[in-house]
Amino acid sequence: VKCGQTDPSAAKHHSEGCGQSGGDQLCLVQVGIFSTHLVLFSISPKLPDYLSRTLAWVHAHQHERDCMA
Repeated sequence: VKCGQTDPSAAKHHSEGCGQSGGDQLCLVQVGIFSTHLVLFSISPKLPDYLSRTLAWVHAHQHERDCMA
């Protein structure tokens, strides 16, 4: 997963491997926060696309926490 990627498939790919390095997780958090800001603070016809990206990040983040438990 490259930092700055906002493709939902990137979040899904990240969630497949539970043993990812902490650096990748931090990057994913930064991408998720950026996507959330786009959803909350922009009025755009692409809003559903941004929302789906954020939901993909939330799913990946929850899966990551489940793997660490």
